[in-house]
Amino acid sequence: MEHKKGAIHKKVSAIKAEVSKLNLTMSGHNKFVGFDYLELKDFLPALMKLQHEKGVDDTFTFDKERASLTLTCVETGDSKTVSMPFVEAEMLGKGGAKSSVDAIQRMGATATYFRRFLYLAAYGIVESDMASSQEPKAGVSDKKNKVSLDLIKGRIEKRIEDEEAREAIFDYLTMKAGAAKWDDIDFNKIPLQDFVKEAQKAIESKVSKSDEGVF
Repeated sequence: MEHKKGAIHKKVSAIKAEVSKLNLTMSGHNKFVGFDYLELKDFLPALMKLQHEKGVDDTFTFDKERASLTLTCVETGDSKTVSMPFVEAEMLGKGGAKSSVDAIQRMGATATYFRRFLYLAAYGIVESDMASSQEPKAGVSDKKNKVSLDLIKGRIEKRIEDEEAREAIFDYLTMKAGAAKWDDIDFNKIPLQDFVKEAQKAIESKVSKSDEGVF
């Protein structure tokens, strides 16, 4: 059989086009920050069907360094891999208390999180495109606005140890939100999920060199 280099890219492109037509519903909800997101069950069945139809197989692996999703053309063996630095899932108990789950449960949760992120990245599924229909119609209260900002700020401070790098991220996000200072950021003016996505991108750009993880 003749090996056609680049076959997998053509197949993935075709699947992306089909995925963009799907009417996906976000069933996941982050109660600590207050936004909805796609769980694996929301898109994986449709994605597996499309992969089967297009002749694409997938392999998910992870170790202490990286998590990877390899997509392979079943006819030619041509493949492409999407990966990201490894970080263990942070699991909290009720009310934000320390979780009591064991190591196996934590590993399972970590694998699930990585599979979700890698499939979204591999097929260009962007959750923020659906954000407008998910934002609460009553608006964001001052209390929720402050809690959300504090949680995001805490995440950034935990992930980024260098003070100068942290301040650069805060300045960038404040500018993107059109605010004069961090505490003036208003999630009634900028969708919370869009802001979280910008924070994720900013953190990833800072930690990619040290492989510390993702937001």
